[in-house]
Amino acid sequence: VLTFGNSYIEHEREIVTFFLALLCLLVFRRWNYESNRNATTTAVSAYLPLVVISCSRIHDVFVTGHGLDPSIRLHASHNALVFLPALTVLLALRFRWFELTHVLSVSKFIDVLTTVCLGCSWWEKRTRDHSRNGHEFAQASMIFVMIGVMHAVYCTGSELTSRVNESRVQRSWKLLCHSRLVLFRVMMFLVIVTGPSTACTAVIVLVQCAALSQMMQSKAHAEIDAPVMAAMW
Repeated sequence: VLTFGNSYIEHEREIVTFFLALLCLLVFRRWNYESNRNATTTAVSAYLPLVVISCSRIHDVFVTGHGLDPSIRLHASHNALVFLPALTVLLALRFRWFELTHVLSVSKFIDVLTTVCLGCSWWEKRTRDHSRNGHEFAQASMIFVMIGVMHAVYCTGSELTSRVNESRVQRSWKLLCHSRLVLFRVMMFLVIVTGPSTACTAVIVLVQCAALSQMMQSKAHAEIDAPVMAAMW
């Protein structure tokens, strides 16, 4: 996610995307060979590298206009028919992948307010009425996301200092969930300051992260060298 881009950075992005595709294709070739030879490697996990490549290519082709104001109306990703569904999917992924429980909580309420205010801000910036610039909603979304970051950091610190009798695995899982939530809200801050195009970018990045996480957890991940996995991340 680049707030201020130029031609040099764009060329760098293309090079990085090329090497990402190359690494993923090599991993896919190895996993596909292992899936045919070894029944323990499932066919689904063998195709995860292609998901990472496809997401990058879809983003390069269809998502444009990062860092630009939606009022100029030059990019499809600045249209409300695009960024509102993207924000909805982003919120759904937040509830599905970044929460310990499925019940209502203060943490979820903060993220709902952040997303709603952000959507209203971008909607106002696209209106023909120049007196409505969406600044108030943008400020509100930034305040809510900062409150969310502090809340997630507080939960992480409380979990580290907690003396509740829990198993080591359960405690590690809670710490992982709180840490992921901190990263998600930092990403939401970048979405706010970068513009409507980043809503689609954030959804694609989350799908890529999920695919990479599954690659690490699959039974075939031992075949991937640690530097290669780190490079793909």
